[in-house]
Amino acid sequence: MFRTEIQTEDRNLTSLPNLYIANNPLKIIRDSGTIISTAVSLCYNLNRSKIEAALLESANKSGLTDPFVYITNLGDFSVTYKINGLLTEIDKYFTVNSKLNANIMDHLHKGGVEIVSPNFMNQRQVNDIQFIPKITKESKPAREEKLPEELVFDKAIKADKIDDKIESLTKIDEEIKQLKSALKDAEDKDKIKNRIKTLEELQEKLNSHISDEKRKLDEEK
Repeated sequence: MFRTEIQTEDRNLTSLPNLYIANNPLKIIRDSGTIISTAVSLCYNLNRSKIEAALLESANKSGLTDPFVYITNLGDFSVTYKINGLLTEIDKYFTVNSKLNANIMDHLHKGGVEIVSPNFMNQRQVNDIQFIPKITKESKPAREEKLPEELVFDKAIKADKIDDKIESLTKIDEEIKQLKSALKDAEDKDKIKNRIKTLEELQEKLNSHISDEKRKLDEEK
């Protein structure tokens, strides 16, 4: 009632008084999705269309929706490109962010584009080698790996599951009320009574599970 607990990206817990939340702006990721973006600075001698195509392909491969590219800065030695895309699976925020950066490197290197400091490019000798790693075949993991978010936000995920059960409980309660209201004028009263009994048993089990899970969650340090 008096505080809100937030699990941060280092897995630690930050406790905020609700009075602070009421009086200060907070950034909240929308359930419908959020924009993921990253920027890369590249030299002027590179073809803009080629760079933008590689960045868009990287975003698509990372699972982002409707990607788009902004040119955010024309510097003295480089152009800054920013790739953006909509992430609808917000529980994979950090995983997709990392995957996007990895795919950008892979696709630019695949297209023969070096990602090096513009200052280095201006000082290099004509016959210097290109700093592009060799393409190697990716090895598939022996077993499916857990997402980093499952470790980082373990307590937040448990709290979210409790919220889902509370939402289900609200829907069950509403259905029971509707059934009891319809019972007066119903012809097949036994069928409705059986349905009410089933829902009430489910309601009791859910309430018990929610209480147990809340207690365990409060005991976690």
